Amino acid sequence: MRDPALEAFVVAIERHLSARRGREHTLSPPDFALAREWLAAGVPLAGVLAAIDQAFEKGAPASLGAC
Repeated sequence: MRDPALEAFVVAIERHLSARRGREHTLSPPDFALAREWLAAGVPLAGVLAAIDQAFEKGAPASLGAC
């Protein structure tokens, strides 16, 4: 069964990471699981994207967990 909210959340994160990295990015299975946990916990997408931006200010993060 597909979860449209999870799909939209993950796609938005992947697009943001792709834009920041300058190449297409797909979440790894552990990063996907983390994104699913964040969505279930009610973490707003804007907060996730801001955390990604902050992590990139220090250098490209190796994983979503580093954000």
